[in-house]
Amino acid sequence: MSLNDAGLERRLVLAFGFMSFIPILFILWTMVYKVDLSVTLRLTIASVFFGYFFIARRMIKSMLVVTEKVKAISSGQASGAIETAEHNEIGELARAFNRITQDLEQKIDELESSRQLVKKLLSRIGTAIISYEGD
Repeated sequence: MSLNDAGLERRLVLAFGFMSFIPILFILWTMVYKVDLSVTLRLTIASVFFGYFFIARRMIKSMLVVTEKVKAISSGQASGAIETAEHNEIGELARAFNRITQDLEQKIDELESSRQLVKKLLSRIGTAIISYEGD
């Protein structure tokens, strides 16, 4: 399973590990084995950057993209479905939103058809009443 397909919980745990737990282990390693502090500092910075840029940032960006698309569609500024290649919770939310939007569009079409049918029926009833009163 790739990191992009991993669940949010797993991705958050990995980000937390690289951004806090592993740097703490580097500091402990420096204290126990009297390693040069510059080496520990470089490793710590690399771990934090890896945790942020390769795990947390990607997750946050994909959530923001889906959120912006949902806002645009729900406000009427855009139409269509939310396209996402993610197979985790973010992708499932996008697919659920697409299903709900599609169902609503279907219901609107059905209501419009019903409205047109009622309008035709009322027109015919009105015509029948007028012709009946004319007799």
